[in-house]
Amino acid sequence: MSVRFILFDAFGTLLRIPQGRHPYRMILKDGIRQGRLPQPNNLHQVMTRSLSLAEAAELFEISVRPDLMVEIQGALDADLDSIEPFDDGMRAVEMLQAEGIKIAVASNLAAPYGEPVRRLYSAVVRLRATPFHEHSCAT
Repeated sequence: MSVRFILFDAFGTLLRIPQGRHPYRMILKDGIRQGRLPQPNNLHQVMTRSLSLAEAAELFEISVRPDLMVEIQGALDADLDSIEPFDDGMRAVEMLQAEGIKIAVASNLAAPYGEPVRRLYSAVVRLRATPFHEHSCAT
């Protein structure tokens, strides 16, 4: 049997976030401070919907102070700006493609984390699978 397709997990395999700040978790922690009990499916809801930080807070009925929301947005922006590929990731993908193997990249992080995947791997990856979109094709 020959390999025709490989699916990579984006983060931890092809890309890394050097100092993850976990902005969506920051919202949930603020909810805990307000007396909201976390639910087992909270992170699943964030990962399976295309939600901004404000939309996530609204979904969970957490009232985030404007100054704290600015801080959390800064954490998200810092996460996104810091994402970088592993040195060998792009080489591995290019080598596999040179052998005719189709490549897909999946991620279970929240929707905003999809942009760096598209930006850093769109030239070589034709299909991306993310929990917040069933599938999307690169151009």
